[in-house]
Amino acid sequence: MVLRISLLIFLNLGKILADADGSPISVKTPRGTLNGFRADYGNDQSQLYYGQGDVFLGIPFVEPPLGDKRFQKPTPMCAYPQDPWNATYYRDVCPQLAGGSCALSEQSEDCLYLNVFSPNVKSVFKYPVMVWIHGGGFKNGCAQQFGYKGAIRNLVSRGVVVVTVQYRIGAIGFFTTFTDDFPPNRGLLDQLEAIRWVSDNIQYFGGNPYKVTLFGESAGGVSVSAHTYSPLTQGLFQQAIMESGVVLTSFEGALGFSNLSQLRADKLCNFTDDRWQANDWTGLKECMLGKKPEDFTVLEGTNLLGWHICQDDYFFPGIPKDLAWSRPNIPTIIGSMRDEFAFYLLEIAKLIPLKFFDREFFENLFGDQAAFLGDRQNDVMGVLEKIYAPPGLTETDNAAWFKMSSDIFTAAGFTGFIVRELDNWLVNGNKEVYLFEQTYASKIGRDWNDTTVDQLTYKPVPHTAELGFIWVQETLWKPAIAANMVTAFDYKLADWYGEKWTNFARFAKPTLTDEWKPVQQRGVNNYYILDDPTMGGLKMADSVYRYTDDIAWTRVVPALAGDYPPDKPDYNNGTNPLPSRGPMMRIERFVVCPNDNVRSVSGQCENPMEETTTTTTTTTTTTTTTTTTTTTTTTTTTTTTTTTTTTARATTKASETKSRKIVKKGRRELVSKTLDEDYPGLDYLGFHNVLVKIDIQSIENLNETINNYQAIRGTFSVNKFFDFFFDHFGLQCEELFHSCFLRSHPINCCQLFTPTYAIRRGRCFRLKEPLQQTTFDEQGKVTIRLNQYTDFLNSTQRELIAYIGDEKPEIAPFPRFYLYQNTFMRLQIKATHMNLVEEKSVCTEKYSSMGKSTCYLNSWLKNYLEDIHNCTYPYMDRLRETGLESCDPSIVANNYNETVQNIHYHKHKCILACNRWEYSASMERVIMPNPIASFRVDIFYNDLQYEEFTGFYTITFFGLLAQIGGQLSLFLGSSILSLVQLGVLFFVVGNRVFKHNTVSVNDATFEMSAQNQAVS
Repeated sequence: MVLRISLLIFLNLGKILADADGSPISVKTPRGTLNGFRADYGNDQSQLYYGQGDVFLGIPFVEPPLGDKRFQKPTPMCAYPQDPWNATYYRDVCPQLAGGSCALSEQSEDCLYLNVFSPNVKSVFKYPVMVWIHGGGFKNGCAQQFGYKGAIRNLVSRGVVVVTVQYRIGAIGFFTTFTDDFPPNRGLLDQLEAIRWVSDNIQYFGGNPYKVTLFGESAGGVSVSAHTYSPLTQGLFQQAIMESGVVLTSFEGALGFSNLSQLRADKLCNFTDDRWQANDWTGLKECMLGKKPEDFTVLEGTNLLGWHICQDDYFFPGIPKDLAWSRPNIPTIIGSMRDEFAFYLLEIAKLIPLKFFDREFFENLFGDQAAFLGDRQNDVMGVLEKIYAPPGLTETDNAAWFKMSSDIFTAAGFTGFIVRELDNWLVNGNKEVYLFEQTYASKIGRDWNDTTVDQLTYKPVPHTAELGFIWVQETLWKPAIAANMVTAFDYKLADWYGEKWTNFARFAKPTLTDEWKPVQQRGVNNYYILDDPTMGGLKMADSVYRYTDDIAWTRVVPALAGDYPPDKPDYNNGTNPLPSRGPMMRIERFVVCPNDNVRSVSGQCENPMEETTTTTTTTTTTTTTTTTTTTTTTTTTTTTTTTTTTTARATTKASETKSRKIVKKGRRELVSKTLDEDYPGLDYLGFHNVLVKIDIQSIENLNETINNYQAIRGTFSVNKFFDFFFDHFGLQCEELFHSCFLRSHPINCCQLFTPTYAIRRGRCFRLKEPLQQTTFDEQGKVTIRLNQYTDFLNSTQRELIAYIGDEKPEIAPFPRFYLYQNTFMRLQIKATHMNLVEEKSVCTEKYSSMGKSTCYLNSWLKNYLEDIHNCTYPYMDRLRETGLESCDPSIVANNYNETVQNIHYHKHKCILACNRWEYSASMERVIMPNPIASFRVDIFYNDLQYEEFTGFYTITFFGLLAQIGGQLSLFLGSSILSLVQLGVLFFVVGNRVFKHNTVSVNDATFEMSAQNQAVS
């Protein structure tokens, strides 16, 4: 959204040096020393500005995106360009169109900087952190609009650290071809790197990296919402505030959306529609890199609502409704201004007098902004007019047409989506969502040269109206004070925002009483209204939030025109949809030739005997923990490389021989006909004339893949889907696909279609502070300590990860133990490697149809998962309270049973039960008499007889939808978490030596880390 602070000239000094009376201050970080200053505005709260704070401006957090890096993903910066780094002035803003409040500042593509305002960088107490993401429709805006003077007055002085961030905007940040040359959502990836910087460095500025609140307005609110959905950002922040924007507000296909990337390619590089649709990007990169920044920014004035974010394979691997279920429940504030779209209409009114705001204007605006409705546009427009038009509306009532246009588009682009966002949270069981709306129309921030407002019959509360009350910018307040337009309620509202926002950052709730209640269910009047003092002022509302908008945009419009925004948006300006998404799942074309002895790869037929097949097993690390005094048997496998595939036949040689005969028979039967009649979906998939070939097109869009699969699958299960191709064409799963990638990792294609079950854990945070540890002393003891200070009202539980198991365990149902603050522990872990014979009594002949390997695995799941484990505190308690089935052990076991029934252990010479570890773990815990916000663990040489950690990537069925991969550990308190996403570190001890079926440790060394778990 176009971020408007004021239409007055923004007196930006570009490089603002430290106040003359500001004393210098420095901090040392792993990336280098930073020199800032301390600002002191006194303690007189009768003045507009007061308070003190340490200020650091223009801190680089990634390498400058210059030259060939202009359109690339951000590159993390390991060390500051200079040491010490001068952090006493703002750096350049990102390139943007002239006319905005930031456009008067110096502009440069070297603009990826952040600013930190702290109460006291030397404080032992670690303050909560608030990270601000500016708005601007992803086409303008900057961090220095939100200066340290107002931030110190209204936020920092209330006990929080504030960070403001800049990110690439416009075409430089969001132009995309969904290729490596122009990856999508680069601006959001810049924000992600800034948030990672906060996680890694904010402790050196007096901030608590485990108490981070993201907040933003307009496109900044959209960004914050997007980060709650993204698997890459989860765990890096704990709370969110979204002002006047949620992810759907600026998602592809929403209000005002057009294919700006293709339009820019055409305008700047004469890139034709035919080449765009053919994905012929030849010469585009060279052309776009050769343009000046102003070549991009000058075109931004043609687009009212700015750029939109989109689905990709990395940051946003799905549409919001598909990702919503997987995001963790976190305390959240969402809010709106009563007349959001009035902001844009007031901008238009500078060019078109109010007298032209009539039916024709409304219809033209609707046609331009609601192109996503396609041929249903007139029907929807007629219905909306009946819903929103005031009684007796006439063609000449220009003020009424202005208000109706504002109401409709406010609902279409803002409040209707806020209702949808609330629904997503409520379905997930989030009971900590707070809702507000500002209906108070202040004169602070008003453009005094604009007389349109005076001609209206009401006082609009437009987009950005709250910013002056949160940030108390001089450019907004000083002109209003000089004009004697500031009221006592303006000061009260500024204090209200400052108090409630910092309360939320500190305590995860805006009030310490029940004054502002969270939304508990749909339609309940739990939202706070910021009204004119003559109408009750600040209070809980006595009406349902945006009931009309809810009915119109979540029920009426979808009934008339389908999902809004659509999963596959129609693009205006005569362009077609964007090319398929990035390689969430890249399946290269594979052709099966008519000759039984010859098949082809990538369209070229060749003898299969000459073909080389490479299977890559990708690995990640898996973490587990142990419970107090627990004895368990872990069944594992010892093969160093295991390929899990889905096949349509049993594992015996006899059945394989029989299958091959069926194949030849099937192929002979197919000589006389094709399958188009029986399976029309084959034509949709590209299976044209099976006498000649089977051609699986490149399918990179996940939704497209699912649609194609459903088109021919009918009532097939995943297994029957592959049975079909095996029976009719003799093709096993591996033969259908040439190569597949999960992100950049090559994987076995067939693993993508092996359903597994994912259990989501509670909140999990990275622990970045270094652990202090000793090596084994002469008595064989190692001591591990961690000093980590937290907000005493919001303590954080530490969890130490311990692991026992074989080198490559497919199943690891290990118990856990916890490490708490202010505790001393002694840990004992012992393991024994067991070589066992088959337990033939478990699996009888009745299991022969599924294979004995599957039988043993099913039996193991029942004995060690379904019958023993329950939902463990504290993670699954939360899920149980919400009534989710994922807490039911039998549901988990059944889902996993369905998976393992499809597994073919063709490389195993022994079933899983033949090779296992038996182990026990216990912990003694003593509360320290003098709390020092730390924990200590003592482990003796003989107590830790074996521990080694390995892991690998796994693909979950839901992970195929949302790219939530991660660790394969089946104890119920755990989840399949992405270790890359959550940054979990691992506890690794020792080298193992096998002697007489026991394990000991020789020359043991330690690497130690932990992960955090928030405790309510």
